Amino acid sequence: MKWLQQLTHAVIIAPSLPSGYHHHHQSPLYRTNLKPNKSFNSLYTKSSLSLSNQTASLAGQTTRPSFLQEIVALCENDNLATALTLIQSHSQNATSLQAKEAIGLLLQACGNQKDIETGRRLHKFVSNSTHYKNDYVLNTRLIKMYALCGSPLDSRFVFDTMETKNLIQWNALVSGYTRNGLYGDVVKVFMDLVSNTEFKPDNFTFPSVIKACGGILDVRLGEVIHGMVIKMGLVLDVFVGNALVGMYGKCGVVDEAMKVFDFMPETNLVSWNSMICAFSENGFSKESFDLLMEMLGEEGLLPDVVTLVTILPVCAGEGEVDIGMGIHGLAVKLGLSEEVMVNNAMVYMYSKCGYLNEAQMSFVKNKNKNVVSWNTMINVFSLEGDVHEAFNLVQEMQLQGEEVKANEVTILNVLPACLNKLQLRILKELHGYSFRHCFQHEELSNAFILAYAKCGALNSAENVFHGIRDKTVSSWNALIGGHAQNGDPREALHLLFQMTYSGQQPDWFTISSLLLACAHLKSLHYGKEIHGYVLRNGLETDSFVGTSLLSHYIHCGKASSAQVLFDRMKDKKLVSWNAMISGYSQNGLPYESLALFRKSLFEGIQSHEIAIVSVFGACSQLSALRLGKEAHGYVLKALQIEDAFVVVLLAS
Repeated sequence: MKWLQQLTHAVIIAPSLPSGYHHHHQSPLYRTNLKPNKSFNSLYTKSSLSLSNQTASLAGQTTRPSFLQEIVALCENDNLATALTLIQSHSQNATSLQAKEAIGLLLQACGNQKDIETGRRLHKFVSNSTHYKNDYVLNTRLIKMYALCGSPLDSRFVFDTMETKNLIQWNALVSGYTRNGLYGDVVKVFMDLVSNTEFKPDNFTFPSVIKACGGILDVRLGEVIHGMVIKMGLVLDVFVGNALVGMYGKCGVVDEAMKVFDFMPETNLVSWNSMICAFSENGFSKESFDLLMEMLGEEGLLPDVVTLVTILPVCAGEGEVDIGMGIHGLAVKLGLSEEVMVNNAMVYMYSKCGYLNEAQMSFVKNKNKNVVSWNTMINVFSLEGDVHEAFNLVQEMQLQGEEVKANEVTILNVLPACLNKLQLRILKELHGYSFRHCFQHEELSNAFILAYAKCGALNSAENVFHGIRDKTVSSWNALIGGHAQNGDPREALHLLFQMTYSGQQPDWFTISSLLLACAHLKSLHYGKEIHGYVLRNGLETDSFVGTSLLSHYIHCGKASSAQVLFDRMKDKKLVSWNAMISGYSQNGLPYESLALFRKSLFEGIQSHEIAIVSVFGACSQLSALRLGKEAHGYVLKALQIEDAFVVVLLAS
């Protein structure tokens, strides 16, 4: 309630932003606490000016030649190939400085628009020019352009072919590797930088390296880099601090992330977002909400897209729909509700909290749906078991154009809703689509095996299984589980032996699937064979396997065998106690059921509703009213279960 009141207040006092305003275009990154070397800073700034800033500069200088103005206009209108042609045709007439500036503008535009083909052609033009091929600024732009286009190998090629390098090129390469998730390569380049050059890493190098430590979850290396940062006097830099908070959060060391955050002399929105993310990713939901309220209140910072897409899943996980609605209201007031990432997060939040109408309304209002938007809504219907609506959305999704097409995640979201023969036609259509688009991920193949098995099409499930080149334990489990669910323990057991012969070792899921099938069929013979396999391979210590064996013997009417297993269990879980108590009651052994229930209370086991049902059943079998009343009193006092629930049990 405290959070909701604070959030409501924040929504009321938050300034409404003009229509068309996009909050995320304002970068919160700024520096006031550092004064870098002037010559270095001016060089770096010159090499990394944004296209929009240069455009504004050019627009204000009417004395500039029309050549540069044309290049700017073409870049802004995405006519990059035409801009390249213009540069090539004017390279002899334009001054060297003008041509260099035009090339830099076009390289940056190629990176922003991920037009690698035009970038390659421009790279060739630069390489063939004696004026530009060794230019520091243009080579840095080339490194960045390739990284932005998702081709870090080309970035490395440019870097390696440079005759001389300065720290800016090293930073560009490290940043490019980080952007593309090549965290191991980031560490290697960093080690090369500090070991084999005279350059000292700076406050542009460290954030990328620290992020890489988080990416590979190497907190020890992160701590070493943290020590270097302190030694070099860069620990007070806001960018470095933000990276450290993020790294410690990714590695699950939340207390260290909080220490860095608390000691930062200057924080910005990225700092707060990083700390909120550290809390949310590590299950500290209350702390996430508290920090958000502090950011909105005491700090007076307005959230951005990152803030909202971080906190909305926390609301979903905790079922805090009221707080989620408050954040939704804040997003609307700040003009962020139409951002596709925010809208997707709201759909997810509402669906997880059971507000399906609100989830669907948010989805419908989204004017910029991407693949994630459709996949999220398809998953909502699939989890509700509405396979027809989910499939209809897949079909509607296919009509949205080439940029929004069903992918492997889309198919994975629909398959769990295919539960019986009525959905077999839809299942085959999905399988055909996946085959035509060469979706061959192992997880998808396993999902098709399970779906076909649920729909009773075991031949189709086996065909998918045999089509998997490198079968894993999950692949075998899917087929074994399929036969087990369809009441064919003989074939499931045969597959188990084939699995071990192929070199794959079954896990607890494999054994539990087989035992479940035997239990439902009351097949004691096959259950004993599986039990023998468990003993021969030392799997009896697994709690899941042990409980499955227990349940199997109980279903087969062998309470004494189940008792022997139960007594040999070293680490008895609550589910084991419940299974044994209910097993005695189901097998007409009420005295044993009540005795074991008393023993569980004596050993401090918190009883579950399942055990309580069995206890009342045992009292009914014995016509023991006094014992029933005692159990009734225990339930109301110790377990604080609603009396209405107990009345239903007693009446039954």
